[in-house]
Amino acid sequence: MDRRSFLLASAALTTSALPGCKSKAQKQAEAAVADIARIERLVADRHVDSLARALPIAATALGAKIDKPIGPEEAKTIGPAFDELRNKSDDLRSAKRSYFAITDPAGEIVWVDDTTWVVVGRKLAVAFPASAEVAAGKKPYAAGSGRYGGASPEALTFFEVAPIVHRLEGGDTRVGLLVAAWEVHEVAEDLQRQLQTDLAMKTVKPKVRAKQKDKYQLALDTPDLWVAVFGKDFIWLQEGAPQQLEDGAKAIGLHAKTAAGPWSGTFDVMNKSWGGAAKRLPALGPDIGLAVLRHDP
Repeated sequence: MDRRSFLLASAALTTSALPGCKSKAQKQAEAAVADIARIERLVADRHVDSLARALPIAATALGAKIDKPIGPEEAKTIGPAFDELRNKSDDLRSAKRSYFAITDPAGEIVWVDDTTWVVVGRKLAVAFPASAEVAAGKKPYAAGSGRYGGASPEALTFFEVAPIVHRLEGGDTRVGLLVAAWEVHEVAEDLQRQLQTDLAMKTVKPKVRAKQKDKYQLALDTPDLWVAVFGKDFIWLQEGAPQQLEDGAKAIGLHAKTAAGPWSGTFDVMNKSWGGAAKRLPALGPDIGLAVLRHDP
């Protein structure tokens, strides 16, 4: 082979994809598949299943403390009583939620544990119609998603509801509802933080004080990682996520990509190559899924 032919052949080998040769983005897509499996377990164990166990128990305990319908005055004592119950429950403490709330028998919120969420006075059934069936005694528990009246179409909150029942010999009386609410942007933030913590735990050497150069290398080795929640019409990342990344994630079409099953692949945004994976999570809703987006520096 003459020199020119040799150089042309060498160039073809270096610029074409060889069997078994994967780009950084492809490797990140594979890592994202494992991340999706991890947060799927996290959602089931720490959020959905834990609340299905603990919320009815807490509601029953509250019902034993009050014998009349809950209103604003009753909420002043029944709210702090729930705070005490939550602090004693591993399931309630571990379940990341935006806020817990208590309603009157008709489903109007009269107490919220985090006053930065201005939801007192809201009608829960407007946001989450299934709560009306719980209030009416037609369901013992309900979980799903919705949005409050007046909120933008993009707003989404995940709800779990259990009845607060005062039990009497002559029959049970529903005196209110106990509500757990998880705002969609905080879902993305909570799960992203957990993934980043897991990654850091695997990367940092235990019982070794990191030198400055090691900290610098860790920053270089840590991927740019984001968790997104997606539905039929919208995609949500944590508040403050780069708009270009959000637009790039929307362009993938995650809802359509996951119609027949999980998806993984690569995409380019912000002049970077990314890997991603996505999967529907029926536990959060029939059209709801989670995605992990990763860029390896």
